[in-house]
Amino acid sequence: MLECRGRERARHSRGTEGFVAPATAFGAGRARSATIDLSWAGGPRRLRAAWAKRWRRTVSDPGLRRAFLVALPLLLGSSCSDDRRLDKGGSPSPPPSKATYVGSESCRACHEGVYSIWQHSHHARAEEALDGEAHRGAFEGQSPLEHGSKTTEFSSSQGRFGLSTLGASGEIEQYQPTRTIGVAPLWQVLVPGEGGRYQATEVAYDPRQKEWFDVFGDEDRRSEEWGFWTNRGMNWNSMCATCHNTDVQKGYRPDSDTYETSMAEPSIGCEACHGPGSAHVEWHTSHRGAAGAPAMASAAWRRNPDLRMEQCGRCHSRRAELRDGFTPGDRFLDTFIPEIPDLSDNYFADGQVLGENFEYVSFQMSRLHAGGVTCLSCHDPHSGKTRLAGNDLCMSCHTNGVSDRIGPLDPATHSHHDPAGPGGQCVNCHMPLTTYMQRHPRHDHSFSIPDPLLTKRFGIPNACNRCHEDESVEWALAATDQWWGERMDRPSRDRAIALARARRGDLPALPGVVSLTDESHAPMWRAVAALHLAAYLDQPDGQAALGKLLRDPEPLVRTMAVRAMDAVAEYTAPLLQTLLDDAFRSVRVMAAWSLRSNLDESLAVADELEEFLIHNSDQPAGARMRGVYFLDRNQAQQALPHLERSVQWDPGSSVLRHTLAIAQSSLGQFDQALQSCRKACELSPDDGPLWYSLGLAEAEAGDVGRAVEALANATRLEPSLHRAWYNLGLAQNQIGEGEEAMRSLHRAANLVPGSAEYWFGLASVCRDQGDLEQTRWALQKTVEADPRHRPAYELAQSLGLSLR
Repeated sequence: MLECRGRERARHSRGTEGFVAPATAFGAGRARSATIDLSWAGGPRRLRAAWAKRWRRTVSDPGLRRAFLVALPLLLGSSCSDDRRLDKGGSPSPPPSKATYVGSESCRACHEGVYSIWQHSHHARAEEALDGEAHRGAFEGQSPLEHGSKTTEFSSSQGRFGLSTLGASGEIEQYQPTRTIGVAPLWQVLVPGEGGRYQATEVAYDPRQKEWFDVFGDEDRRSEEWGFWTNRGMNWNSMCATCHNTDVQKGYRPDSDTYETSMAEPSIGCEACHGPGSAHVEWHTSHRGAAGAPAMASAAWRRNPDLRMEQCGRCHSRRAELRDGFTPGDRFLDTFIPEIPDLSDNYFADGQVLGENFEYVSFQMSRLHAGGVTCLSCHDPHSGKTRLAGNDLCMSCHTNGVSDRIGPLDPATHSHHDPAGPGGQCVNCHMPLTTYMQRHPRHDHSFSIPDPLLTKRFGIPNACNRCHEDESVEWALAATDQWWGERMDRPSRDRAIALARARRGDLPALPGVVSLTDESHAPMWRAVAALHLAAYLDQPDGQAALGKLLRDPEPLVRTMAVRAMDAVAEYTAPLLQTLLDDAFRSVRVMAAWSLRSNLDESLAVADELEEFLIHNSDQPAGARMRGVYFLDRNQAQQALPHLERSVQWDPGSSVLRHTLAIAQSSLGQFDQALQSCRKACELSPDDGPLWYSLGLAEAEAGDVGRAVEALANATRLEPSLHRAWYNLGLAQNQIGEGEEAMRSLHRAANLVPGSAEYWFGLASVCRDQGDLEQTRWALQKTVEADPRHRPAYELAQSLGLSLR
């Protein structure tokens, strides 16, 4: 018999789909469901060995890599009106009572100097109302923009601006934008929608070139896609508002699928960084010049300088939100979980950015951060500009040397380039640019060292070939070997090699990854190592290293260790239980999520987990997570509407459809489950585990021939998927393909030599084919793997075979 999906689910843990960081949809590449990776959230525990393969790779579906960790593109710029709560038409509605926030203008009288500097910054203009005078040129006299299969036209009449473009209906519609986000090098407009929504357009304006363009380039997104501008991937309330305004409360109402989003002040005002100022202002109004004023929240920075960087990181990172609202002085990990390099392709293995990850995490991986450098060491907090220009900024530290190991540097001899040219600029080698949204180049803040060897071996880019595009990698490698020789063989290279090999699932890479868990490494790199150890959960050394990281003194490391352990949480429950009352919310919530199957809902952390799930349930990956929570608690009926909603919101995601299929199957809706599985494979035809699931579903529906076809696809795409080989062999035997069945079962048994189940399956098929010698050999292998395997002895006895 081909094993049923019910037994399949019962025996195995699930894979890693689920926790997604809403990456932004705003221009990093084709997106469907944004994700932190909610891939760290995990899929249903009922997913079997096929999905356990994903222990070696985080979700690859481009839709899931963006829907959870809200990564908001920081186009800092613009301010709207003074409304605290916006109705769908953009006009002010009565503000809620928030006496603690009093607005940036109240700071001006005493802080005129810094106020003036801030007033002209991108922070001050992060979001603003469309102004009839300032923005008229973008709408008047503009030619229609042809982008992909679409045409967008612009208009202006009596101070009101209009857009004519493809809408949610699939037809050309007229829209009236009311606000902008960003200021330079581009800005987008916001269009009010239903249920308190605002949507960011895919067309943006370049004020330097004075032209409109599509932030997605030639992607040509369609109206049914998650990332289309009228859909959830471009929703301002979820994806933009928090980082473009002050004290934003998203205010999502899941029962009605509406928003009551509020803010203390449009744009990034003084209190966005310094905290609510009413008490401070009231004191100085009454006691001008006197001592004893109540401290602002930012005073905590003096006691804990890390909080100052965390204040920057709340927006300058791709991250998941644990709850609504962040007040300056709060700890980053009590509100957010950052997306860091893992088994996916969001970062390169050496830490360089690939996706739109912003600066905070990259900088934490750098040696500068380890040496005590902070954001404000280089950037003025009020203007946002660097404190010095060009190499002068770097040389302000490196002229005299920064340590015994890093002495004085001379740009000419160090770079082997003319300091007056681009090759002699420090940032071009150590902070290479990546352009997002077609027009927005951003410096990588990992301060990586160009290494052409990593390019040759793993495809990791290096700054030499980024500049010298007409030269080969071998040319760059020869140059660095000539200039630096053995100095290129540095710990950062060893680390990148170990992590790159771990992403491929290479077992020999394990010692190198384990070595990164030592406390001599920066906390961020220990956290990165934790996520890469998810590829080695079947290895004692990998398990031991992760167990150690669960007790790491750094909360980020503990958070990521719990995330990595999620796939085997049922086996580590006692240890995870101890983290349910951790001092940091990120650790507690991750532990509660991992223990969700049997979590005591009377615990305080259960409320925190519920708050997290509800807060993110306005996006497809978040709705999926809520569904998975119920599914893993054997409440499939409660799970179903959340999973149906996730597919409705992102019909192009194969992962969402597969999870829905599991719920449908659990409820006996086998026809619907089969259709969901077929659609998932249609959407991701190169995904072996999906074909494996389809094969089981086809067999369960009684079509063994189609099951063989699906399982054959799974083994072709994932040759190491032993469970697919095993089921393929059983299915082939059922339709009379005995020789093929023996080959498939032999392949499964060779992949997992210690599996008595696989050897016994092979013995049974050999028996059916009348090959007694092969039957005896396979039965002998069975009892070697499991000396107590009673069916093997019974089969041998019935055939008159003796076993040693």
